[in-house]
Amino acid sequence: YAGITTLCVIKKLEKQGKKITEINTKEIAERIVHLMLYGFKEVVSEKSFFYPSKVSEERIDELDEICKLNDDVFPKESKFFVALAKVINEYRFTGITIERLASELNMAKSSLYEYFKNKNELIRKLITKELILLQTIITENSIKANNFSEYIYIHLRSEFEYFKKRSLIIPICGWLLIDDDSWITEDEITFENYWSRKIPNVKDENTGLFFDEKTFEGWMWCLPIGLVYQGLENNFTEDDFDKAIRFIFKSIQYGLKESIDMVIFCLSLFYHSKPGKASKIPATQLPLPMG
Repeated sequence: YAGITTLCVIKKLEKQGKKITEINTKEIAERIVHLMLYGFKEVVSEKSFFYPSKVSEERIDELDEICKLNDDVFPKESKFFVALAKVINEYRFTGITIERLASELNMAKSSLYEYFKNKNELIRKLITKELILLQTIITENSIKANNFSEYIYIHLRSEFEYFKKRSLIIPICGWLLIDDDSWITEDEITFENYWSRKIPNVKDENTGLFFDEKTFEGWMWCLPIGLVYQGLENNFTEDDFDKAIRFIFKSIQYGLKESIDMVIFCLSLFYHSKPGKASKIPATQLPLPMG
């Protein structure tokens, strides 16, 4: 949680053209730590759009049911997507070639060109298809939110459920978030929904951190990716995952200071996780800091 939150803030500052220097590093670090320790409840005013609304444990149980994905209707991964993910895992993005994709698919290069004009079109279409599916799930589920706090939980939980079933896409999303998002254009996919459109441009004087729709949605997007990755690496049970996703939600709302029991629980998962099968996702393929 800490590593991904820090990364998202730094990437936002970079995109705004702001350089992190020795002069402002301490100030930025203090603001990030303040946000992580105290959450939105303490770092924004009660009138702020981000100020938490109380969500009971019973209501969270209801939201969990809303966000569950039915295996019977959830579409399976296409053979092209699986092949792309395998090539990326082995050779990274710079190593994607039509030859390697065709080999993974046991197809002739000429046959692959019947589906896609070139490598770039293949990557763009496959990624766009998956992102549209994810955004559709989040948008449909978020209609059930009664307030912005519930929307935050629905966003986290819906994405978490998606990535549990689509773990192969995690390295691809990591690359898009950190290295290059130029593959997806705004006319192909939009990440707007009722709640995200209501997010104002907020620079609260207590945090000094700029939150707008893209920053917030990017932050929400990164957190479940990191959770699924770490959970697969450390053999989390379903109960472990449930507790961890609630911990992330409460940390955003109220900060790590009010979630110390959950911090201890999450740390214990990593120190006492049972050995098992290695994850399908090599650590070197996920460009996200897991701190």
